Amino acid sequence: MKSIRNVLSRLDEIFSADELPFHKDKKPTEPAERISFEGFWKENFSAEAIKLKWNEWRESYSGNGEAAKKKRKLAGFRAVLMGISVILALLSTLISEYYFQLNGSGIPRKFVPFSEIMGKGMTVQAVSGDASGFEKAVSDAIDAAERDTRAEKYVIDVPFYSQKEYPTGCELVSTSMLLAYYGIDITADEIVKDGYIKTKEVYLDKYGDPYGPDPDMYFIGDPLEDDGYGCYSGAIIAALKRILPKDEYEIVDLKGWSVDEICRKYINNDIPVLFWGSLNMEQTYFDEVNQWFIEDGKKKGEKFKWYSNEHCLVLVGHDRSFYYFNDPSASRPATVFGRPLVEVRYAEMGRQAIAIVPKD
Repeated sequence: MKSIRNVLSRLDEIFSADELPFHKDKKPTEPAERISFEGFWKENFSAEAIKLKWNEWRESYSGNGEAAKKKRKLAGFRAVLMGISVILALLSTLISEYYFQLNGSGIPRKFVPFSEIMGKGMTVQAVSGDASGFEKAVSDAIDAAERDTRAEKYVIDVPFYSQKEYPTGCELVSTSMLLAYYGIDITADEIVKDGYIKTKEVYLDKYGDPYGPDPDMYFIGDPLEDDGYGCYSGAIIAALKRILPKDEYEIVDLKGWSVDEICRKYINNDIPVLFWGSLNMEQTYFDEVNQWFIEDGKKKGEKFKWYSNEHCLVLVGHDRSFYYFNDPSASRPATVFGRPLVEVRYAEMGRQAIAIVPKD
C-alpha cells in the first residue's frame, strides 16, 4: 500500500509541475533555427571542421589517461569483431557456393509441385469413367515423385565386371554389365568375336596421311591392347540392336540429356545407363598424333580428333552430392564421383549415354 501511495504522489507532482509534454497548458517549443547547406557543409566538412574533429579524436585516444586507454581498448575490440565478421561472411559465401555447385539453384530438391506429380507419365482415365485407372496413375505418379526427391543414396544393384583383361575395352565391358542386369550373359570378348560390333584400325595412306574409322560406327583398335582407342555411343547402339530382341527391348539414345534428367527419368526407375566420361573423371586432352580423316560413312573426309582419357562406365545411382558408377577400371562396384565434376566430363565427351528399356 505504501508503494502505491508513493507512485500516486509522484504522479501528482509531475502534473502539478507541468512536466508532461502533452499537458494542455504547456507552451510549444521554439522551432529550431534553420541552417543553410553552405553553413552545414562548413560546420561539418570544411577543412577547419575536419581538422578540429581529427584533433579531438587524436587527443581522446592518445595519452596514458584511463579514458584514452579505455577508448583504445574498445577500438581494438571492435576491430577484432569486425575482422571475425568479415571472415565468417567469406566462409558463408564459400559454403553457399559449394552447396550451389552440388545441388543447383532454384526450387529445393525436396519440394515437388503437384503439377510435376500429375505429369509423371500419367494418363487421366477418369474422363472415360475408369476411376480405378485414374487412382493407379496417381499412385504411380506419387511413387515416381518420391523417388525423384530422395535425400539418401539410391543405387541400382548392377553386376560388376572389371576391364583388367581389356585395357582399352571399357565400352565393351560396360555394355556387358548393362546386359547382365537384364539377364543377358555376354562377354566383351564375345561382343567383338561374334561380330556384334565392328572393329577397324587407323592407318597411313601412300601419301602419309592418317585415315581411320568413325567411332560412332566402329570400335577403333584392339580392346585387348594398350594402344587401342575405343568407340562412341553410336557403335554401341548398333551392337545392341544386333544383340537384343527387338520385340523385348527398346534401346534409347540419351545423347544430349543432362545427368540430372537421366537420373530422374531412368536411374530412379531402376534403369541403369551406359555413360561416357573420362578415366577417373580426370581432364580429357588432345594429342596431335590422335587425329585422322574419316574413311567412310556420312562423315567421310572429315578430320576427326580423339581425346585421350575417354572412358565408358555404367551410371547406377546418385544422391545430393555424388553420382555412383560401375566403373570397369575400378576394383569394386558403385564408385563415387562428385556431381559437378561428372557433369563437366560428361559434357567434354559430347553428352553421350544409352539406356535399355524392357518393353511391356
